[in-house]
Amino acid sequence: MSLHTGLAIAALCAAVYLLTHPARLYPALAALAAGLQVAMALGIATFGIKGVSLALVFGAVLAVTGGIMFAKTTAKLHVGASTVLVFVGAIQLLDAVGVF
Repeated sequence: MSLHTGLAIAALCAAVYLLTHPARLYPALAALAAGLQVAMALGIATFGIKGVSLALVFGAVLAVTGGIMFAKTTAKLHVGASTVLVFVGAIQLLDAVGVF
């Protein structure tokens, strides 16, 4: 398992856990993005959009939805799951831009 696959699985687990929060729109978006990343990493699905870096899009979705959920929740486990989404999204954004 590569680092990208592990990060995508961690983001998927965090997003699925955040679906227990009453505000379910943002965790659903994060779960969709992370689920597509896991499917692509495991070779189950392959797709792309010409001219758009999917790593950049998925990283941005995870970082933004994680940040919104971090601001909306007060429960310790939800804050932890939101933090995972923010960090995974930030790492993926930095990797897509070429910092790593």
